[in-house]
Amino acid sequence: MDAEDLRRILALLADYGRTLDQNLWAEHMQLYADDARLLVFGKEYVGREQIEQFMRKTHRGHHLTGVPSIEFDGDRARAHSDYIFFRENLLYSAGSYADEFTRGLGGWRLATRKIDIRFRATE
Repeated sequence: MDAEDLRRILALLADYGRTLDQNLWAEHMQLYADDARLLVFGKEYVGREQIEQFMRKTHRGHHLTGVPSIEFDGDRARAHSDYIFFRENLLYSAGSYADEFTRGLGGWRLATRKIDIRFRATE
C-alpha cells in the first residue's frame, strides 16, 4: 500500500455518494467491479446491472460517509465506515458500510459492499 492507493480508495468512497446522489449512473456503476456484490436489506445483488436496477429504485438524498478504516493486502483492500443519509433535509438512515475492493487494470473498484442499516426513519 502506498499513499496513492489510499488516495484512490478515499476518492472512490467520496464518489460513491456524489454519483449516487446526483443520479450519475454511468459514473456510479464504474465504481464497481464487473462481478461486484451488494448486500442490503437481507438481499444480494450481483453484477453492475442488478446493482444499478436496485440503486435506481432507492430514495434520493444526500449521503455522508465517515472516515474509513482501511486495510490493504496487495491488490485487495477492506474498509469499514459509518454513514448517514439525509432525505429532504432530514436524517433518514444511518449505519455502516463493510467494503471489499479489488485493483485491476481500471484501478480500484468495489468488489463487495455490505450495508448495515442501524437506523431508518419511519415514513
